[in-house]
Amino acid sequence: MKLRLTAKSVRLRLTQPEVKTLGETGSLEECIPLAPEALRIRLQSAHTPGPAASFNGRELTVELPAGDVAAWSASEQVGIEGDCRGVRILVEKDFECLHPADPEENTNTYPNPASR
Repeated sequence: MKLRLTAKSVRLRLTQPEVKTLGETGSLEECIPLAPEALRIRLQSAHTPGPAASFNGRELTVELPAGDVAAWSASEQVGIEGDCRGVRILVEKDFECLHPADPEENTNTYPNPASR
């Protein structure tokens, strides 16, 4: 899971196995071991009308409507997006980089439509 934060947006990009896991289990979690604590990023499907996000000091939780997750994970749809208290929430499939700095960046990504 790749995370990009700006003052007005939270963007998560997921590889193919991560999209599959989220679609099948309804939850995905990543832990970044920062001393003295860890930062957890949790993505989950929920009974919510639109994308929502919260942060408790140690964990960023992004919730997506369960129906949207089911449809997105089983289709060619690129992403799910919405607004949460003025912050844009975007969860999308991670496409391969056409010129990666590190080939590992393309592990388990989706084929880039621009390369066709």
